[in-house]
Amino acid sequence: MQPPAWLRATIVFHGMLFPFQCGLFGWLACQHFKVSWQMRANLVTGFLMEGVFLALILSGASLHYVGSWREQVVWFHQLCGVLLPAALGLHWFIGLRWAEKTAK
Repeated sequence: MQPPAWLRATIVFHGMLFPFQCGLFGWLACQHFKVSWQMRANLVTGFLMEGVFLALILSGASLHYVGSWREQVVWFHQLCGVLLPAALGLHWFIGLRWAEKTAK
């Protein structure tokens, strides 16, 4: 079965987002982490989210270099891609609860 014509362009665009993702990860690690660490706020879900983000970056980069493990790396990358929005939502939810508690 032939993949749809739009799929290749979508995959290329997705790969072109890699530098932006790395920059965002670096900004979060340098700025957001620093403030959160000082406040001791939402650390567990923050580390969970950044762990998933880092796994996405590393697995995405490794897709260019793996040979025999490519199928497993693709599966892992897709799993992390599904987990990232869930981790972000959990991080945001817990962060809002923390902010409401500290505002009282």
